[in-house]
Amino acid sequence: MKQTTSSTRYIAAYAKLLGLYPAKFRDSFKEPMLQTFGDLCQEQLNKDGSLRMFVLKTCLETGLQIIKERSREVAMHMRSSKTKFSIGVIGTGALAVAAFALLNQPVSSTILPLSTLKKARAQAKHTTISCLANDRDAEAAVKHADGFADDAHEFSKFELEASGGILDVPAGTGYEVTVHDYDGKTVHGSIAYNGDYGTYNYTINRVNEDGDWRFVSMVGCKQG
Repeated sequence: MKQTTSSTRYIAAYAKLLGLYPAKFRDSFKEPMLQTFGDLCQEQLNKDGSLRMFVLKTCLETGLQIIKERSREVAMHMRSSKTKFSIGVIGTGALAVAAFALLNQPVSSTILPLSTLKKARAQAKHTTISCLANDRDAEAAVKHADGFADDAHEFSKFELEASGGILDVPAGTGYEVTVHDYDGKTVHGSIAYNGDYGTYNYTINRVNEDGDWRFVSMVGCKQG
């Protein structure tokens, strides 16, 4: 019960933090980001029972993104020197705090939704994790849940979700998706992009009975 209460408190605080994004960005991404944060909190609790460091890192990273989005909004819509000065002071202070905290903590290897290719590469650079192997039974179960039980080649919505973990992988880039395990709700497996775009172990959740899925996170992996 203590863990559940702690998780709920962190999720509520994170929701308030997301409220600092510009309205346009917030309307598009707040709900999926909040849902993903809640899922990752639960995974972290199941893993080692501690949320503090995970929440700190996530909030710092989110805070930096908020500063960037707010600065971009100001540059586009406000030109007064007073506004620029205020944003600059706030941004510099927040960046200094975030940089100090991040420099004194190990870099997280978790690649969250809306990550860029540059960030994913940096987080996966020193990985020692092996890519998850394909399991035919798990693969068949995912195909069935996706509504493609009779299709030998496509995952449809699932494969699209898996390939969308990184925002700016060039359109048309080939990839291979494997399924390692599936419990009816969560899928673990790996995705290998063609070219120099990396290989990653992913976590994807099933959303509903209509074959919809939601990307949760990835970590870099090495093919055996």
